[in-house]
Amino acid sequence: MKKSLKYTLLTIPNKLQVDVKAIVEDTGVLASEYISPTKEFVALKLYPLITLSIVRPYEMDESGVRRRLNWSPNDSLPLTKYTLPVFLKEFLDIKKDMEIKELYSYIGNRLELNENLAEKITKKFKVGNNYVELTPVVISLLDDTRVEGIKLKINNEESTVLLTVNDIESLAFTLTNSQFDLIVINLFKMYKGIK
Repeated sequence: MKKSLKYTLLTIPNKLQVDVKAIVEDTGVLASEYISPTKEFVALKLYPLITLSIVRPYEMDESGVRRRLNWSPNDSLPLTKYTLPVFLKEFLDIKKDMEIKELYSYIGNRLELNENLAEKITKKFKVGNNYVELTPVVISLLDDTRVEGIKLKINNEESTVLLTVNDIESLAFTLTNSQFDLIVINLFKMYKGIK
């Protein structure tokens, strides 16, 4: 039987969650682990899966009950250690491109986006079986403040999330500085300890 071990690495409230998972098979003895009869040789295969998941905010239904919208498989972007660098390169590139002075400007007190330049620096790429698009946008907050940000799209327009500059910084820091192997090994050690 397969078991999933999961650690939530980052939550950007009502926008995005980053989880690190390890899948292990349990057939009496863990299939991902091999110990020779003499215990002189030990092999352990764990493959971290980093998943970026869009978190839908709560909405009120007709009866006034708060509920989340239905989950879609397109709301998740699974990344392996092989595909994470592809995503991270494009993400860090658009983060750097957002510093171009001509991209955002004020007309009076209103923040505006240079649409032509935004189109030129938009990142469209494939990660595994998923198509990802990162587009500079202006985000209107609840108090009508307008801030710089990006739209992260996974496969289609229904699976998008808007990330402010602070959200972008947090995600970039987390993905760049996390030790995914250590997280997975500690998950595995915890799993072995409670078995």
